[in-house]
Amino acid sequence: MAEEGQGTAVEPAPLRVWSADPVAAAPLAALLGAERLETLPETPGEAPLLILHLAPAAALARAMSGEQGPEAAVAAWRAETGALLRLHRAARRQVRLAELSAARANPAAFAALFGLPTPENPFAEPESATDAILCLLAQRLILGTPELAALAAELEAASADLTGGAGLVADDPEAAWRARADLAGGGAVAARA
Repeated sequence: MAEEGQGTAVEPAPLRVWSADPVAAAPLAALLGAERLETLPETPGEAPLLILHLAPAAALARAMSGEQGPEAAVAAWRAETGALLRLHRAARRQVRLAELSAARANPAAFAALFGLPTPENPFAEPESATDAILCLLAQRLILGTPELAALAAELEAASADLTGGAGLVADDPEAAWRARADLAGGGAVAARA
C-alpha cells in the first residue's frame, strides 16, 4: 500500500503573467495558457510569475504622455518598480522579470529562455509609438537622479538578458530632432538636419 502522497502526480501551478502593457502580452498569455493578472500581486504566491515591465524611460515617457507630470510619473514608476523588485527578491526562482521591448525585439531569445515551442513573436505591437522628446526627458530624469539611476540599474540586472549582453536600444536622438522639427513647423529646423 502506497503511503499518502506517493505515486500521485502533483500538477504544477499554472504560469501567471503580469504586464505593464496588457494588450501587448495578451497573445503570449494565450500561447502559454497562462493566467493574465490585471494587477501586480502583493506576494509571489505559489504559481510561477512572469513580469513583463517597460524600460524605465519608456514607462516614464508613457506616464508623462498622459496627464501625469514628471514628478507624479517618477513617483508612480518608483512605487511600481519597487513592488516588482520586492516580488523578485522574495522568490527569485519563481518570479521572472523581462523587459517588454527587449522581449518583443528578440523573440527567439525570449522563446529559448522561457521554453516556448516557437521563436515567433508572441507579442502584440504597441498601441502607439513613444514620444521621443518625452523619452529623452525621462532618460534625463533617471540619469540625473542617483536613486532613480540605481533603481533602473537594479531592474535591468534582475531582468532576463534577452539581448545577448547588448542591453536595451537607446532612444533615437534623430527621432527627437525630427519631432522638434515637426513642432516647429518643419521649415528651417528640418532643413538643418
